[in-house]
Amino acid sequence: MTSGAVWGDRYNTSVTVSGATRWTVTVAVTAPQCITTTWSGSATLSSNNTVLTMRSNGSGNSFGFTTMTNGNFGARPQIRSCTTG
Repeated sequence: MTSGAVWGDRYNTSVTVSGATRWTVTVAVTAPQCITTTWSGSATLSSNNTVLTMRSNGSGNSFGFTTMTNGNFGARPQIRSCTTG
């Protein structure tokens, strides 16, 4: 997981999965932060947009998302799980 562009109220994060073409990754942010945009995968968000489950969609082994800070600048996303197959 790597940090990308940072703006005053949001930031991007990229995740790369190596060694598999089919994968599922679950990522969480700390409320009041929330995930607003995703790319390069098939995304499912929790009802409060704090937990992202991303599945491979044939676009490669990387995906990304944008997190709104909502005043919480100190916390960064955490990978909860990564499975292949």
